[in-house]
Amino acid sequence: MKPINIMAFCLCAVGTSALPLSTSERQALQTELDAWKRSAAGKAAAEHGYVPKTESGELGGKNLELERFAATKKVVAQLNKANPHATFTEKNPFALLSDAEFARFATGLGNTTTPARALTVDGQLTPLQRTAAGVDWSADACMSGVRDQGACGSCWAFASVGAAEFAQCKATGALAAFSEQQLVSCASSAGYGCQGGWPNKALDYLTTAGACAGTSYPYASGNSRASGQCDSGCSKQKLRLGASVSLSGESALQSALEKQVVTVTVEANNDVWRNYQSGVVTQCPGASSDHAVVAVGYGSENGVDFFKIKNSWGGAWGDAGYMKLQRDVGGKGMCNLAANGAYAPINGGASPRTKHKPTHKPHAPSKAPCSPSPMPSTSPVPSTPYPSPAPYTPAPIPTEAPSDDPSEDPSDPTEAPSDGPTDEPLPDWPTDSPYPQPSSNPTPAPTPAPTTLCEKCKGCWAPETAGRQGICLSADYDKKYCLYLTKKLQTVWCGDDDLYSGKARH
Repeated sequence: MKPINIMAFCLCAVGTSALPLSTSERQALQTELDAWKRSAAGKAAAEHGYVPKTESGELGGKNLELERFAATKKVVAQLNKANPHATFTEKNPFALLSDAEFARFATGLGNTTTPARALTVDGQLTPLQRTAAGVDWSADACMSGVRDQGACGSCWAFASVGAAEFAQCKATGALAAFSEQQLVSCASSAGYGCQGGWPNKALDYLTTAGACAGTSYPYASGNSRASGQCDSGCSKQKLRLGASVSLSGESALQSALEKQVVTVTVEANNDVWRNYQSGVVTQCPGASSDHAVVAVGYGSENGVDFFKIKNSWGGAWGDAGYMKLQRDVGGKGMCNLAANGAYAPINGGASPRTKHKPTHKPHAPSKAPCSPSPMPSTSPVPSTPYPSPAPYTPAPIPTEAPSDDPSEDPSDPTEAPSDGPTDEPLPDWPTDSPYPQPSSNPTPAPTPAPTTLCEKCKGCWAPETAGRQGICLSADYDKKYCLYLTKKLQTVWCGDDDLYSGKARH
């Protein structure tokens, strides 16, 4: 499927265009928009700030909302035609976001490169795996509820905590809620707080330092969007888990899911993820992993094999916070699902009272959502959805051998992450982060900005293209994010940095 570029008409919505609608059509659209605002998705959007800001030179707030809502409905109609096995809807928390705004929310991973310890990759499914009955951990007694990461790029922390909670429950027989805030604020060896991180390193941090209880260190970054200062005085639990194991390939992922859930990285900055409602996704645009989630099972639906994942965008997104991606597609998997997985082996037998029962039935209703906050709460209950932040780039060749990465001792939360080489190269860029982290690949030179443009704009300039007027973007688009968007949107930085012509622009 050819990727659908919504950015073009989203930016157009903040220009001078108007919807070609009759009075009755506009009233009908307004009625739909008002109903969306009253829904769980609309309330989540208002809570997390997923609504357009009216700035100087833009259309009035109501017109802008109507145009963006109409644009999303158009994209959804195209998605439903192109994906016969899945359904999509504009009734999601991101219906009024532009492409750039959603990208800023949906990317939160860390740099990912092939780990030095990488072994072989278990790629294609075996004949036995293709005929396996299936596994669904989403209704298991050890599965915590869907949470919402809010406006912080902490998907890596939510995925890691979700996997650790499940594994620890299998080892002890009791489900305990751990703190995502602990990882966001303290795990400098595993990530950059709200700007992305690495699930495998986060799992190792938790097994080494211990996991704080969610009640003693509640999640607060979802609304503030700030990583916060580390609080080392929380109540911790020692985990009965081993060093993280990395894997790559659909066969390796399916094998691991027979025993426990697995953190995986995916390409979520696209219309498919943004507007997903139910069914099995069989087409996914994009090739770069930017988001971390938890793989919770596999099975078949209406003749289509799938892997099932649990997201951290709240229960108002997707199928009550869950999603199904086509299985047995080879390579990195659908949406890069099988490119880079990680889990912490369970030290101890599974509890009899949480015995696994594979099922293809729909997962049980998500637990109650956590307290309304942009980011998922630490309690095992579902909450409203919020896009995950910076992407977590999986290692191209995940291995099943435990990590021997000589990273800093996770027990020392004040230690900053090392920028030097390690035995295990960092992923492409932290999952959920708004812009890519340093990478070994050369960065293309920024596109020169015409002086005439920069005389008008002192920040990030989105130039004129077919069907879209040029616009000076808001202060939210800082230099790093502006340069990140250059490849996709041809944006140029017109700030006071000596970037384009050897002279600082003022």
